[in-house]
Amino acid sequence: MNKQGFGLLILLLLSFSFPSFTLAHSHVIQSTPGEGEVLDTLPSTVSVTFNAPIQAAFYSLEVYNASGERVDTDENVLEDNVLKNKLPNEVENGSYTLKWKVVSKDGHPTEGSLSFVVDVKPAEKPIEKEEIKQEETTVEEKTPVVEEKIQPEKTTPEIGHTLTQSLLYGSLSLYIGVLFFHLKLLPNTVSFHINNRSKLLLWISYVGLTLSILLSLPLQARSISGSISDTLTLTTFGTVWFVEIVLLFFLLLSTWLLHKASRKWAAALVILLLLSLMLAKSFIGHTMMVSIPAAAITMNFLHLAAMSLWLGGLLAICLVLPRAAKHVTNPDERKTVYWQVLHNFSSWALIFVSVLLTSGVCSSLLHIDSMDSLLTTLYGQVLLAKVALTLAMILFGAYHFFRIKGKKKTLGPSVLIEFCFGIIVLVLAAILTNLPTAI
Repeated sequence: MNKQGFGLLILLLLSFSFPSFTLAHSHVIQSTPGEGEVLDTLPSTVSVTFNAPIQAAFYSLEVYNASGERVDTDENVLEDNVLKNKLPNEVENGSYTLKWKVVSKDGHPTEGSLSFVVDVKPAEKPIEKEEIKQEETTVEEKTPVVEEKIQPEKTTPEIGHTLTQSLLYGSLSLYIGVLFFHLKLLPNTVSFHINNRSKLLLWISYVGLTLSILLSLPLQARSISGSISDTLTLTTFGTVWFVEIVLLFFLLLSTWLLHKASRKWAAALVILLLLSLMLAKSFIGHTMMVSIPAAAITMNFLHLAAMSLWLGGLLAICLVLPRAAKHVTNPDERKTVYWQVLHNFSSWALIFVSVLLTSGVCSSLLHIDSMDSLLTTLYGQVLLAKVALTLAMILFGAYHFFRIKGKKKTLGPSVLIEFCFGIIVLVLAAILTNLPTAI
């Protein structure tokens, strides 16, 4: 394979390495009546059909006349992915608007509207029940169906969700990165000890993690126009949120224990709880919109864990390594510790990148649809930026690997640049979780 072909393959794999690209919020694929349709016979029901099942809470389907008055009977019925409502027997001719609002299985609200016209000729108006009984005849209602893809109205991410997701990803990365540094990156010649700087970073991470999870509940309730209590009891998000709160409690206890007594088993317990939080997060969001959710959840978890460990390791090298190396009094031994940490991280980074690519490719094979909208939608453009920055991080990692082999004096500012790219990637990931995909 020539260099150009190899480069194209890498870019293709990277574009597949972000499974959220292949997943979408629920959208309407069929409606009765259709957009702009003129009805010469009054239907008894109106309906919208979504591309996937929606949550059995916070849904509505309403019909308004040209004056803004609601004219439906308020008898919403949800059957799998079909939402229905009834119309009264008497509806005047004119223009009407059909509005819907639902919550997708991924927890994101979806709303939209369409217009139709009722133009029933006097002779073709529905026959009264008394006349039907007297004449012993029946009138079969014609319900037109128009198959078309109607996109939801909202296509921009909410700033509140983006900020909390960014705080969540950043806190997880810092939390697990500091612990991973002490457990796996420091050489065995250095005794295991959580220094004061590491303890401070752990508590900062815990506060950030707690804030992001606590704030996510009222933000979710507001986005779906529901109360906090209903969001907790009626949605998948509420169930997962409760699990996260329980995990946060045990994480608090285990972090306090690690703070009081630096033990490897305590650090391993904290990492296990952090991984459990990542797994819980994988049960909400885009992963619930696919035909094989178990596989999507697994790939999303591996993707998030690998990215957090990769970026967290970089954070620890920048923030913890200088302080940890100072405890080694011999200058030659200190230099050896420095390069051994970088060598260890380089080996682990190769594993993390492999997991990132593998999980992304597997997710894409499960449910990728089309890449035609990659350049024309906001989602596709944000994704391209994320892919480009991740590729830059990989190139910086390769550069560091060869410098480590040559044992240069320092790695220079390139480590900080790689870290900054990683932060931007996390922010872009947070934005992608709140955008309709490019499908």
